Amino acid sequence: MQHAVDSTSVRARTPSPASWLLAITAFAGGAAAQSGILPKPHKMEVAGPVEVVFDHSQHACSPLNIPDAPARAIRTQSGTVHLYMAHGSLYTAQYLSWDGVSQPVPGCLPSPQGQNYRMSGPDFDHLAIVCAPVMGSTQNPQHSAFEDQEWLMSFWTADGITVHGLVHNEYQYASCVGLCSGSMFGCIPRTVTYAVSTDGGISFSSPVSPRHVVAVDPYPYPSSNIGFGEPSNIVHNPNDGYWYALTNMGMANVLGWVTAIRTNDLADPASWRAWGGDVAWGGSGQWDVAFRNPYLPGTYNPLDHIPRPLSPAQIDLMHESISYNYHLECFVLVGYSATPPANPNMGIYYAFSDDLVHWTPKQLLNRHLQHPSEGGPGLYQLAYPSLIDHDSPSMSFDISGETAYVYFTVQNPTGPLDRDLLRVPVTFTL
Repeated sequence: MQHAVDSTSVRARTPSPASWLLAITAFAGGAAAQSGILPKPHKMEVAGPVEVVFDHSQHACSPLNIPDAPARAIRTQSGTVHLYMAHGSLYTAQYLSWDGVSQPVPGCLPSPQGQNYRMSGPDFDHLAIVCAPVMGSTQNPQHSAFEDQEWLMSFWTADGITVHGLVHNEYQYASCVGLCSGSMFGCIPRTVTYAVSTDGGISFSSPVSPRHVVAVDPYPYPSSNIGFGEPSNIVHNPNDGYWYALTNMGMANVLGWVTAIRTNDLADPASWRAWGGDVAWGGSGQWDVAFRNPYLPGTYNPLDHIPRPLSPAQIDLMHESISYNYHLECFVLVGYSATPPANPNMGIYYAFSDDLVHWTPKQLLNRHLQHPSEGGPGLYQLAYPSLIDHDSPSMSFDISGETAYVYFTVQNPTGPLDRDLLRVPVTFTL
């Protein structure tokens, strides 16, 4: 049913969590619900010791200079490697003071802490932190602007000069000023937006809002907390010429799933479309789900603008990193998950696909990876894995070969801000 976009009518038609769960279960199907052709289940194995890339206690430019997202890399026209570590800024009531005292600073004023930084160098073995942020957070208190706390998370470049990026935006202002109850993460709408660099990835900026919006909840805040966030890296599909990314979506604290988005024009944020689901399970079988900004005039059915999940029985919520592997001749997904979807088997998993939609069942790479300078297994939390082949022929490192590295973040037991970026070599076997 079509209806006008106003907060009253939309709120009245917002599906309940129970109805959402039934709808998604119908689209998802079971473990055998996939209709696509899958590659055979290859193997990815750890091939060496863990290495430290970034030690927060030694390298951080500020307390919130932390790897709070999967590491991403590009190679510039001059051959310089940029390795990006994302973290959005926080309002003053949400972070610890500069002197390390564990008391929050009162108020909800914008804060310069927590920027998006890069490490740069001639190669991956000679990287150094650069304390000039590549992008900060706009911290706009209006949800309709979709530019509050911003994590610069995805990059793609063809020439090493113009770099296209995807941004994970969180509307944290509502939580800070008490507009929603419960935990902070249970009431934060998320949006994927666009940013671009024209100086080889040194600095990024976004088009004027709302022209920067890529993937957005079709319901206005606070009618729903469906959110699109944490985009994977961008990968170019040599089979069809499109650029793809995965994104995590769902209703916070109720359910979540992973969907795929694609575009044939990285410079146009409005050109991204999402997967419409397999025909066998009630979907369209097409990339035909367009995103709808709920604050623009017009009438529409919000259900027409919600993508379908990808292989939930196979990959759960894995979405962090994708690449095309020329050795295996298929796509590789690396992410953080569990079997079953809860402890005790949390760890880094991987899966394979021929079309970025249908995935093989996830396989565990390693539950615990030894930190070379901190404690032993189980003494820290592991998160945000990404796959980077240092010898990739792509300037965006979205192509991998027989050997590569898995980068990941560890949160040390000394505190939530003591996070290091580590890497471990891996090999692929047919």
